Amino acid sequence: MSSFGSTFGKPNEKLLPKPSPKHVARKSDIDIKPYSEEMNMAIGSQILLLDSQMLNLFHQLKINCRLLRKVWMIYKIILQVL
Repeated sequence: MSSFGSTFGKPNEKLLPKPSPKHVARKSDIDIKPYSEEMNMAIGSQILLLDSQMLNLFHQLKINCRLLRKVWMIYKIILQVL
């Protein structure tokens, strides 16, 4: 009974999971390779293509906004006439 009383209230160490050591990444673990010249050129051309597409979309949006304003003005005029 004395052995039971001595472990009462203490966790059983065999049942508790042991913490695993955390791996810390070091600079020597990470192998960073620079892009090749061809890859840099491909990325640059894609960026230029996306930039021109965004510019075209912005221009179309401006045209659509102007057109929408004109349609709205015509709609208001029609409502006044009726």
